[in-house]
Amino acid sequence: MTFAENRLSSYWTKGCNFLVHLFDQNYVSTSAREKKLISLLRTGGVIAKLRDTSLQTYYKGNGVFSATKDTGELNLSTLSERLVDLIENYAEIDEEMRDLALAFLPSGLFYYAFNITLNFNELYQVHYYLKDGSKWFTTYLPKGIDPKIVPLPVVEDFEAFDWMDAPDESGTKVSSITQDQKLYPLYLEYFTVNYEYRGANIGTEEVLDGYNLANVPEAPALPDEIHGWALVHKVNGEVIDPATYVVTGDTTVVFEYIQLTDTVTWKNGDEVIYSEEVAFGETPVYDAATYGTPAKAADAQYTYTFAGWTPDIDAVTGAVTYTATFDETVNEYTITWKNDDGTVIDTTQVAYGTVPTHANATKAADAQYSYTFAGWSPALAAVTGEATYTATYSSNVNSYTVTWVNYDDTMLGTDTVAYGGTPSYTGATPTKPADAQYTYSFSGWEPTISEVTGNITYK
Repeated sequence: MTFAENRLSSYWTKGCNFLVHLFDQNYVSTSAREKKLISLLRTGGVIAKLRDTSLQTYYKGNGVFSATKDTGELNLSTLSERLVDLIENYAEIDEEMRDLALAFLPSGLFYYAFNITLNFNELYQVHYYLKDGSKWFTTYLPKGIDPKIVPLPVVEDFEAFDWMDAPDESGTKVSSITQDQKLYPLYLEYFTVNYEYRGANIGTEEVLDGYNLANVPEAPALPDEIHGWALVHKVNGEVIDPATYVVTGDTTVVFEYIQLTDTVTWKNGDEVIYSEEVAFGETPVYDAATYGTPAKAADAQYTYTFAGWTPDIDAVTGAVTYTATFDETVNEYTITWKNDDGTVIDTTQVAYGTVPTHANATKAADAQYSYTFAGWSPALAAVTGEATYTATYSSNVNSYTVTWVNYDDTMLGTDTVAYGGTPSYTGATPTKPADAQYTYSFSGWEPTISEVTGNITYK
C-alpha cells in the first residue's frame, strides 16, 4: 500500500471528525493541538489562503503565495500536489498534524472540503467493506459526495469498478452519498482468452468478466484459393459471433474455415428431381443411380431422348439450376391407302407434318363404266397421326358396237350405242330373194333388240 493508503487506515475517522469541527464555527476544541490546527486553517491559514486566491495562485513554498503564475484548471490531481507541498513546508504544522492532513489527500477530502457546493454540516455514516465481505472501516462523508473518494483496494487479477449498495453484482452503483450507507466493492475478474487455429495458438488476451472480445486476431490464410471458405469462430464447438460474445470464464476461441456450399437443383421441365448442397469449386454430378435418367413423354410430333443439361455443368460458384435437355426424333405414322372397294392398295410410313403422297390408283372398267382416278378421300393433309386414304374415281359410260347383218351375214351396217341405250336400225330394210318354195319379207331382228350391255350383232 502507498503511504497515503496506510495513513488513510489510521487517520480516516479522526480526520473526518476533525473536518466536522473545522467547519462548525461554534465548535470550541478542548485539545490544544486541535485548537492550534483549527486556528491555522481558519484564520489566515491554509483554507483562508486557498479561498482568497480562488485556488488559482501559484504556491512557491514556505507559506509564500504569488499571483504571478496561472496554474491552470483546478482538479483533484493538481490540487493534491499543491496541498502536499503546502502542508509539508508549512512550518507551524507539527509532524502529527501534517500526517493528519496528508491522510485526506488520497481520498480527495481536501478537494471536496474546499468545494463550496458540499455541505459539511450534513454528514452520513458510511461503512466500507472489502471483497471478501469483511468490514474495512467506517467513516463520515458529506451529503452528495462520490464514495469513490475512497479508491477500491487493489485485488490481483480483478478490475475495480464501483462501490455498490449490495455485495457483488446484485447491488446498485452508489455515485452520491445521500444517506447512511453500506458500500461493497464491485470487481470484475479477468479471464484468459486463447485463440487457436488448427491446434496452434494465434493470440491471447485478458478480458473482464461480462465483457466482449477486444483483440480478435486477423483471419488466417485461406486453406486454398479454389474453393469458397467461410471463417467461423467456435467456443466449445458452438459457433459464436466475436462482436457480441460475452466472456464469462477462461475461454478458447477456435478459428475454423468451413467450405462454402450452395444449392444445386436438378430439374426435368418444371419438376424438381432433387436438390443438393455442393461445395464451392466442386463440379456437381447428377445421381442417375438414385434418380434415374430423365425422360420426356413422346407427343404427337416427337419422341424424346435425354441429351444432357442446360446450362453446361460447371464448378459451383453460387446457386444453380440444371434442367434436362432432350433430342427430338420426328415421329412417323402408318398411312394406309385403299381402293374404293376397301381393298388395301399399300401402306407407307410418313413423318409427322409431312403431306403423304402415293401413285394414282386404278380401277378396272365394268360393263357399264370405265374409271379414271380422281384423287384421295379425305384430301391429303400433313400427317399428325395414322390415317387412311381411299381412292376416288370419275366414271365414263361405255359405248358398244351394234352390228346389223342380213340373213346371209352380209353387213348391213354398224352403230355405236352407249351402255343401256336401245339400238335402232336406220338402214335400208333388209331383203331376201325368193326361192322356189317361198317369197320373203323382212319381219325383224334376232335377237330381239334390247338395251345395250355389250357388243352385239343383230341379224
